[in-house]
Amino acid sequence: MGIRKRNSLRNNVKSRIISKYPEIAPHNFGWRRKIVNLLFSKKGYYLVIPFVFGLLCLLTFRFPFLDVIVFNDGTGATIIDQRTSNVATIISMTLAVIGLLLSNLAIKDSKSYRMAFVKSKLYFIIYYTLSVIVCLIIISTLRNTLSVDWFDRFVLAGTYLAITIPIAIAYLFGTIINFASSDSIMARFKEEYLSEIKAKIYIKLLTDYSRTDFVVLMNKLDIKEYKVDWGNVQDVTVVDEDPFISVKDVLIQDIDLPKLEGILTKYRGETQLFYTIELSINIATNEHQNYIWPKLKRKNGKNVDLSSCVSVVNPNKQLKVDSEFEDYFRDKLDEYIKDNKPQKVKEILNLFDDIYELQMKCL
Repeated sequence: MGIRKRNSLRNNVKSRIISKYPEIAPHNFGWRRKIVNLLFSKKGYYLVIPFVFGLLCLLTFRFPFLDVIVFNDGTGATIIDQRTSNVATIISMTLAVIGLLLSNLAIKDSKSYRMAFVKSKLYFIIYYTLSVIVCLIIISTLRNTLSVDWFDRFVLAGTYLAITIPIAIAYLFGTIINFASSDSIMARFKEEYLSEIKAKIYIKLLTDYSRTDFVVLMNKLDIKEYKVDWGNVQDVTVVDEDPFISVKDVLIQDIDLPKLEGILTKYRGETQLFYTIELSINIATNEHQNYIWPKLKRKNGKNVDLSSCVSVVNPNKQLKVDSEFEDYFRDKLDEYIKDNKPQKVKEILNLFDDIYELQMKCL
């Protein structure tokens, strides 16, 4: 059973961070954002294809606003062939122009090309256009299989899908053209660098705030941190293996502090308790079931399972951000220094100053 929203330490900490530092509010960690990012990524084809087919089927229903286009009897077969030919011509011309535009990027490196692909939604538009062509071909193939009414419906739906393609391609051209300027590319890189730093700050605050709340609760209940004096070997106690102990690490996704407080208050007794780890969100550990020592006992002698106070997931879901753009600008700084470009060096140093001020403000 999951943690109730009102008891969720994650939601509580997230609200405090956003309230105190709205400029670093997370935009890339929600499931909706992940789906959108995947949809526009290189691997988004398996989302785009069913999306287009689903949209085609949806448009076959008789919506009033779709009655703008009316087909005469027998014209559907001619129109579908024309639309297929039109879309195929458009995409072939588009690919040629895109190749020309990409060859004239102001900064020709893998990062610039990848940025151009992502910002222009190139992958999505190509997958979308190819999916529409496949839909039109299938419709054309079924002209003698479907009834006249349903065939005309599918032709109308395919026509509306085809109309959206020039709009998408216009957006594609308009975005890629901006990459013809080195200043425009660097401005986008700086935006990505700032987003990267903000995400790192948010993750750190999420972990630090949750850890602090856990320690505050332990202090409130007079539960002390367990420390081993390695200079005094007799202080080290070997404990029998416990069936609750997990061999594999798990990721702490959330903590129910009110529930934990209730259990500790109920079962603590007169024995001095210790916590063996400072629990916090977004850390990987195998102590999520055995973080209080000595173990709490029920009246029947069984150990109290504290894992119900913690929500865990696979460690591969840990929030983390690569230092891709930070490394990029550090490399550029070294490059500009060697090439004796003081103005470029000054721009990057100013960017580093902005990053430093943001970190000092939040951390």
